[in-house]
Amino acid sequence: MIYPWPDPDYFNSQFLAMDVHEDLEDIAEENLSEKAMTQLRQNLPSDGPENTSYYLRQQAKNYYYVGQIRTPQILNAFAWKEFIQAWKRGDFKKKKK
Repeated sequence: MIYPWPDPDYFNSQFLAMDVHEDLEDIAEENLSEKAMTQLRQNLPSDGPENTSYYLRQQAKNYYYVGQIRTPQILNAFAWKEFIQAWKRGDFKKKKK
């Protein structure tokens, strides 16, 4: 690789001597905010390794049940926990208009 600095020590000294203004910090915080990251995740297409990882996870999930019937979700303890918490919060109550 070709670097614009003669050696790593020179880079370290230049990096530590860099003056970071509050304006730059504000821009960095705005660019790294949760809202900006969510928008990027929704708008950017998936790359090759990400698609491959997703596909392989799906295949592994499918292979787990090869030759047998999938377990019904009614036996899933985590789903029951979420259901009970939603019920306690009142998520299933009819909304008054």
